[in-house]
Amino acid sequence: MIKLNMASVKAGMRLAKSISTTDGKLLIDAGIPLKHQYIEKLCKLGIQDIHVDWDQNADGDLYDVFFQDTKREMTQLVEESFKTMSISKSFEINRLKVLIRQLIEDLSYNKETMVYLTDIRNIDVYTFGHCINVCIFSLMMGILLDLSQDELVDLGVGALLHDIGKIAVSQEVLKKPSSLDPYEYEEIKTHSIRGYEIIKNIEGISKSSCHVVRHHHERFNGKGYPDGLKGSDIHLFSRIVAICDVYDALTSNRVYKKKITPHFAVEYLVSMGGHEFDYELVKLFIKHITVYPVGTLVKFNTGESAEIIKINESFPTRPVVWVKFDQQGEPIEGSRVLDLTKHLYINIEQII
Repeated sequence: MIKLNMASVKAGMRLAKSISTTDGKLLIDAGIPLKHQYIEKLCKLGIQDIHVDWDQNADGDLYDVFFQDTKREMTQLVEESFKTMSISKSFEINRLKVLIRQLIEDLSYNKETMVYLTDIRNIDVYTFGHCINVCIFSLMMGILLDLSQDELVDLGVGALLHDIGKIAVSQEVLKKPSSLDPYEYEEIKTHSIRGYEIIKNIEGISKSSCHVVRHHHERFNGKGYPDGLKGSDIHLFSRIVAICDVYDALTSNRVYKKKITPHFAVEYLVSMGGHEFDYELVKLFIKHITVYPVGTLVKFNTGESAEIIKINESFPTRPVVWVKFDQQGEPIEGSRVLDLTKHLYINIEQII
């Protein structure tokens, strides 16, 4: 199986992973040979990358890293709740907690899943998809930190609702396809306090969840907002969600900017560790995140290209690879497997 940008997908390639919309509608099932019209439809729907079988005779890989049923129901609930709360300030917190507990159970059972979580998106409306992604990343960090079940639920609720205050922000500002002016930026910044005011009195939402909504833009060096908290004065849950929020935002397409690769997002987090973010939490996050998902085709500084076949958890930017193309782009015969932790002169320059 290999991950390809849609620009590189050719008719006749066999789909390795099923593609569905966030409401669960199956677009194309795994194992189906791709036709020109299928490729055109996927491009029109905004899908940028898909997984195809490298060996055309291989069966489709039906393994789906993300738990589609839970994600679909949670996405629908978040979308409904955002709309409802903008009118009545009501929220189905018990239903939400049931879904979060199910997600915790799934993630706890599949701890190895963390290394694949860079590939949890299908076709998401950004706001709702972003909330789900941040919730998943945050819960995985909480599980790795051995938080209790109740603590994980509170973390999940806070992560899922961290942007709820945006329902009170001008839609013109939220959807502006260019950089914000200072006035607009100040309006955006109010979403954390507005979100806190919306949920602080809802029965069933804990104080720690409310801290996440209010303080996910606080920064470890005290230069965040709205309260200018610093270091350990920022609640642990808020420090976790701050990292997951920024990572997902950087690796997602937005109305005003295109996503960057996980590699550069990880480099940003590392560079900001100890300044904007809790460095110990950053180290935990990057140790369990796939910078280059298995199946990704990459190009080296040597000019050769290779497929990622295994993740080095301690060194996520230096995976194990199968070299497949020479400097001229010609296929290489045989099996040349390299562990990049042992070949430091070889660097990945781009994802193909």
